[in-house]
Amino acid sequence: ARLYASSPDDAPVDFYVSPDVFTSTHDDMKNLALPPWANECAQTFIKTHREALECASVSERLHEWIDVTFGYATRGRAAVEAKNVMVRAVDASALCASGRVCLFASPHPKRSVSGVKVPRPMTTNAPPSST
Repeated sequence: ARLYASSPDDAPVDFYVSPDVFTSTHDDMKNLALPPWANECAQTFIKTHREALECASVSERLHEWIDVTFGYATRGRAAVEAKNVMVRAVDASALCASGRVCLFASPHPKRSVSGVKVPRPMTTNAPPSST
């Protein structure tokens, strides 16, 4: 599948837009497996994955992900406190070689979601709570 052409550190955009990401481009390599909840349907996976990405709970925490992926919490004391230390990176040149880069030197601002209509979070089959 095209996924193997990407860096293992990436979350390819195709997982949110292209059902073809699961189809192998090599005769001797199996297609990527879909999770059971997708019912063997790549379109269901893409639709559900995208809804989850754009739900309110993700939007409210997006700044935290940015901090540990591209931001100040990729290095130094902030990385240690976020339990986000890359063991193989021992110096700045190793960070460049690994593909990890710090784009923001301070915490990323929280995304404002008030007044924005976003899809509701996915529901589970869990029984209702007794609260």
